[in-house]
Amino acid sequence: MHIHARSALRLLFALTIFFAAGLASARAQGLGRISGIVTDATGAAVPSAKVIATDAGTGYASTAIANGQGEFVFASLPPTTYNLTASAPDFQTFVQNGVALKADQAVTVNPMLKVGSETQSVIVTTEAPQVDTVTGTMSQVVEQRQVNELPLNGRNAAQLTLLAPGVLPAPNISSIDQGNTKTFPVVVLITVNGSRTNQTNFMLDGGNNVDEYTNVNAPFPFPDALQEFSVQTSNYQAEYGENAGGVVNIITKSGTNNFHGDVFEYVRNRIFNAHDHFSTTVVNGVLTPFTDPLKRNQFGGVIGGPVGIPFLWKSKQGFFFAGYQGSRLRDQSATTSNDASLPSTANQAGLFQFTANGTPTTSNCIVDPSTKACFPYTQIGTNLYQATIPTTRFDKASLALLNYIPVASSNGTPFSYLQPNSQNYDEGVGRYDQALTSKDRMTARYYVDKFHLVGVLNPKNYLTYQDQSDITYQTALLSETHTFNERWLNNLIVNYQREGSVRGPLPGGIDAGTLGVNIWQPAFPSFQSISVSGDFSFGQNPHATFKRSNITLSDDVHWVKGSHDVSFGFHGELARLDVVNQNGQPGQFTFAATGTNNAMASFFLGYMSAFSQSAGQFQDNRAKFIGTYVQDSWKATPRLTLDYGLRWEPFIPQTDAGRMGQFNPTAYATNRISTVYPLAPAGLLFPGDTGMPRDGVRPNYKNFMPRLGFAWDVFGNATTSLRGGAGMFYDTRMNDLFNNGWIGSNPFTETYSVSNPTATDPTATFSNPYGASPNPFPVTLPLPANTPFPTPVTVITFDPSGTFHTPLMYNWNLSVQQQLTHTLSSQIAYVGSHGSHIFTNVELNPAVQMGATDTAGNEQGRRPYKNFASISETNMGGNTLFNALQGTLTQRIAHGLSATLSYTWSKSLDDIPYNTAVTSAGAGQAFILPIYVPNFKRLDYGPSVFDHRNNLSLSYTWVFPLLKPGPMVLKAIVNGWQMAGLVTLHSGDPLNITVGSDRSLAGLGTALDVPVRTGNGYGGSACSYGIAATTTCVNYLDPTAFATPALDTFGNVKKDSFVGPRYVDWDASLTRNFKLYEHTTFQFRAEYFNLLNHTNLGDPTGTQTSASFGRIGSDIAPRIAQLSAKLVF
Repeated sequence: MHIHARSALRLLFALTIFFAAGLASARAQGLGRISGIVTDATGAAVPSAKVIATDAGTGYASTAIANGQGEFVFASLPPTTYNLTASAPDFQTFVQNGVALKADQAVTVNPMLKVGSETQSVIVTTEAPQVDTVTGTMSQVVEQRQVNELPLNGRNAAQLTLLAPGVLPAPNISSIDQGNTKTFPVVVLITVNGSRTNQTNFMLDGGNNVDEYTNVNAPFPFPDALQEFSVQTSNYQAEYGENAGGVVNIITKSGTNNFHGDVFEYVRNRIFNAHDHFSTTVVNGVLTPFTDPLKRNQFGGVIGGPVGIPFLWKSKQGFFFAGYQGSRLRDQSATTSNDASLPSTANQAGLFQFTANGTPTTSNCIVDPSTKACFPYTQIGTNLYQATIPTTRFDKASLALLNYIPVASSNGTPFSYLQPNSQNYDEGVGRYDQALTSKDRMTARYYVDKFHLVGVLNPKNYLTYQDQSDITYQTALLSETHTFNERWLNNLIVNYQREGSVRGPLPGGIDAGTLGVNIWQPAFPSFQSISVSGDFSFGQNPHATFKRSNITLSDDVHWVKGSHDVSFGFHGELARLDVVNQNGQPGQFTFAATGTNNAMASFFLGYMSAFSQSAGQFQDNRAKFIGTYVQDSWKATPRLTLDYGLRWEPFIPQTDAGRMGQFNPTAYATNRISTVYPLAPAGLLFPGDTGMPRDGVRPNYKNFMPRLGFAWDVFGNATTSLRGGAGMFYDTRMNDLFNNGWIGSNPFTETYSVSNPTATDPTATFSNPYGASPNPFPVTLPLPANTPFPTPVTVITFDPSGTFHTPLMYNWNLSVQQQLTHTLSSQIAYVGSHGSHIFTNVELNPAVQMGATDTAGNEQGRRPYKNFASISETNMGGNTLFNALQGTLTQRIAHGLSATLSYTWSKSLDDIPYNTAVTSAGAGQAFILPIYVPNFKRLDYGPSVFDHRNNLSLSYTWVFPLLKPGPMVLKAIVNGWQMAGLVTLHSGDPLNITVGSDRSLAGLGTALDVPVRTGNGYGGSACSYGIAATTTCVNYLDPTAFATPALDTFGNVKKDSFVGPRYVDWDASLTRNFKLYEHTTFQFRAEYFNLLNHTNLGDPTGTQTSASFGRIGSDIAPRIAQLSAKLVF
């Protein structure tokens, strides 16, 4: 069966490519549609009327012929402003200019022809209706005016996706945003109508704009280069696939018949900002507010127009657009260390202080680990003692390290230093549009964005040590639209996307070998981690490259037949990920009080509490994504349109050079041993073993997605519509981390890890970390077949059956849209969704509770599968439910004012553990209760981690009315002003409460157990509970309302059952425009983020064992100002 399926796929690929090449045409997602009915003055249809839509900017014209019922449709038009004409013999020509078509929008224009000559024209000045009478899709467009005029902190247009109803902010659970050494630092995490955080599809001019490493958004071009973008949130048509959430279509600007552009600079500086409510620093012994020191400059410009020489010659067929933006960010954090956290000159002399009540004993003195007795000591104060350690006992590597970090003076003077943070961004976009013939239009676009994090290497202070990072994002697109005739049209897009991340230390540094440590080191010197618990630590990720790329081909055909607009097409993608990561190679060294009662003494003695080293992590992912569809938009009656379609999109697992393993309970029960790695414990299988899929799971070719929508023009005048629909949406594009569970495990890397190595082997010190053990490095990967597997083995596994259930969302909606005035419209909608087969993490090997003999020390012995530690299964058994009431009020520009008000009341529930990653399985992400407990999901059923019940957003722009009569001086002062703003309110974040220690003794780690709720939970005096807070603090949760469960028992607090503080923000801008010439304006703008300086509290600490449990000690941001100047021409 599978062989036939693969053959069918190859045949489909070949036929599609042949078909696309033969038609020399293609598809551009994000296109819009204009349709309507041509009638005469009596309301009778005018068959065969000729309708022409002309791009107002370029003059490019498209033609449609009305059918026997007078119906016409332009099925696929680029979003822009059109001038529409309709003509027929014996009738005057109908003209309507300024028809605004937005991305993924359907506009209805119903031309009414009057009797007369075609040479006569009737010009309609009223604007086209704002009501969608054609589709059942829920969507919203963020227009060019909003993108350019609304205040944007950092000028990241992706933030504006949150303006659409049903789009909510989402937390960075388990680092879906991998940070600025892997992920381009422009990610805006969102969820759309209950979908997971990485289930939204982002497209740029119809090409892929998703960072497939974790399936988050890739960079949006800067605002001056954007025309607009649409956010489709529910029941979009069958042409869209690969994702189960929303679709964001980003459209870049293009050139027009006239040259246009701008030059700009935006400046942010601490002198404009308010003090942060919680940020303080000590100045001359006084607690003083601390102002954000960040400085940011963003500068650049754009230009577009016809191809040619300005003022001399221009083409009527070709148009260009180009732009650049540079950003420079400079920041720093102040750090103060005292003599208790840094090595001191006293320590160098062998003197270490400790406290003890009464006569010191080995429980509180500084212990000599070789004799287990106290080092000699003297009393130097009340309960204060000073131990003397012979300096001859000091480890040579520890002493060598003192040459590279600050050493505190013996008098305890604090040592202060700054941690610089410097970042550079450079992005550019170029676009060329060409009308090849009257029936062919081509677009070529290239976009690049580069990020550079400046590394820090201070040979005298390695505590400031910081990696450098370079991330380059590139995407190139070629699209071609071919119109065969008024009935047939084809769109073709070929897109290439590449993102490369390179991180690592600056050259010229040192490593453990430089300190005299007897250890293999990678060629590029670096420190990953040296940590003295409670005192100091430093280190960064070692050198690594993360390169991902993909090429996509999309082809769509539109066929207008009578009252039907039929479309069908194909999408294919080849993707790859290549990772070379030296993670673990430099080694990680930890020193604690274990064995000596003093972590600093352990460091000087070279007495390690933990040591690990590994051979790195490597990936060579290869992926294929394909989909094909057929869709029909049928105007069943003049007032009713039905959209129905079917999409087929198989799930094809990624492959990674055989780096895969599987735990198979049946093989374990029968004591079956792997034939590939015969020294692996029974039950652990690898590709090549019978029944083990090469890629962990098998393909799924059964993903058919029917979709249905309707739109009813209630009164036939396109001012009131009833719309709705339902559909199925599979999430077939799994992120690159989904199958990476084995890249850091034996036999695909070598890892040496040991706790308290010096305690078991006195020769295993900092200078000689392996002691008497053999040093396995360097190694050749993968390891040979006779590789031993130290037990217990930690495993991440897929379903051993090999069956994979693709995540699936069911979406449905019903809405009423009403045009209130010519410029004001409203919509109210019910939107729902249900998710099935959503990824969850199931722990298959929890420790079984036996009773009074249970301890944390015997958890491993109580696991049912011996020789195994945690076994995390990638389980596709999660379920979600989302319901929402969504309302929108839209004011199209009138009297200088445009605004959009959106409100969403929603409730999102699921049975997915609160800390489950959306990327991949792993230890510590399991359910609160072990799987042997009846109804083990019961404490994990509740609000989703992104659930915000109430959400309101208001965006507005207003150009102040002009004072026309009056003195010139007065007009110069009061004219030319405009303002814009964003108001955002939403309910607080869901809060999850945990104990912070292992109380259940079920082998699930320390992050899952929950307390017993004994009271309301809110209020109380957390700031004074236990150890009182010494800095700014706000009470929020009541620590006395939670009891610690007894050992070997479980708490009763359900996940996300509390809600954090609400969020209220008003960002505003005030702009003054100075007219320099007829088409040239100088603009000065002041933008304020959190204009009212409202303190938006952060979430409280939710860990019961933390001293700050229930307290809020941070906020989101104070008022921040940004100034800008722009020359527009």
